[in-house]
Amino acid sequence: MSDQLFDGRRFRLLTLVDYFIRESLAIRVGQRLTGDDVVSV
Repeated sequence: MSDQLFDGRRFRLLTLVDYFIRESLAIRVGQRLTGDDVVSV
């Protein structure tokens, strides 16, 4: 997901959800999310 702040800066959210048990496993927020960030989460 992504959104924009009031001053125009954009940020992204990486959310990992297990739909079988309906639980959020991780949420990572940052202006830049790289492939290494995804692997580490």
